[in-house]
Amino acid sequence: MQIPNLTLRYQILAIKPALENAHINKIQELPNGWIKFKVRGSLGAKDLVAAPDMLYITQHKLSAKQTTSGYAAFLRKKLQNKKIISFSQHGFDRVAVMEFSEFLLIFELFAKGNVVFTDKEHTILSAYRKEIWKDRTLKKTHAYKFPASKGANPSEVTLPELKEILSADTALAAALVKKINIAPVIAEEICIDAKIDKKTESNSLSEAQVKKILSALQNYYSKIAPSKLKPVLAEKDGKKILLPFKLSSVQVLQEFDSLDSAFDELLSGEISSKQETAAKSRFERELKGLEYSLLQQREAQDKFEAQVVEYRKKAEMIYANHGEISRLTRALNSVKEKTVSEETIQKLKKEFPILFEFNSKKKKIVVNLGARE
Repeated sequence: MQIPNLTLRYQILAIKPALENAHINKIQELPNGWIKFKVRGSLGAKDLVAAPDMLYITQHKLSAKQTTSGYAAFLRKKLQNKKIISFSQHGFDRVAVMEFSEFLLIFELFAKGNVVFTDKEHTILSAYRKEIWKDRTLKKTHAYKFPASKGANPSEVTLPELKEILSADTALAAALVKKINIAPVIAEEICIDAKIDKKTESNSLSEAQVKKILSALQNYYSKIAPSKLKPVLAEKDGKKILLPFKLSSVQVLQEFDSLDSAFDELLSGEISSKQETAAKSRFERELKGLEYSLLQQREAQDKFEAQVVEYRKKAEMIYANHGEISRLTRALNSVKEKTVSEETIQKLKKEFPILFEFNSKKKKIVVNLGARE
């Protein structure tokens, strides 16, 4: 799912009131590596999720990772109960900055995403993901440098600047994307609003046409109140795009009440579903283990109960034959032979039919009480 800079811009404006002047209560790492911040401010307690390409407030109860990278614990130690002084987007780039009295927390919302913790002089104290590029390094003790902008800020472009941008011999939509920090779908929509073919050579435009393009550009990047946004999940050239409002050149797949609800359903819903599946799987494994344990216990109980019945029957038979067993014992004790001969044993067996076996060495006798039945 693509999330254009335009969507990011309006999302940051939408969550800004809930974050500024709020205090950090808890920081946790989620099972997928994302970070969750529990903040409390004038709008109450909120759970802010830092995903690789977006920040949003979730309504889902997302469980923390059991074994973490340690970065969330590091941030918690540094930022617990700290007040968020300001929260803003850096220019028009995919970077958001959370400012504290002594520190900055910088969210890089592109590629694999990153969260960089610096002091007020932009010296990196720690980075969630250590990365090295040709022009900058995200590593402890290094000076933090913001990534280079991918073009002019569309909300600040002036008429002279736009004329200069469109002076190249390039198709109009391509020139806008190349020189201004906007997504292709927005560039195409601007061309539609200005009623100019997107393939028109940009250096062939009249001043009146350039003004129409500037007006269309400003309309998209003016500060629309977040409460008036009607976000949509759309499809364009086979790709899904989340937009802050409908565009004429896309097919709308789903509408949302707010960007937060959109991200919560599209992103948190997947995490929550995975966590519920994992919890269900864990529960089923534990249930199977308990069922197996219960089965073993029942089998042991059945065996024990059978033994009780058997031993009770034996006890009753011994009690019923107590006199005969006592006579046999006395007779054996009266035998003078050190090693009882087979002849003597046979005589005893004839006199006492219950005698089944006699071991003179072990002084052990076996009786067959069934012989009297």
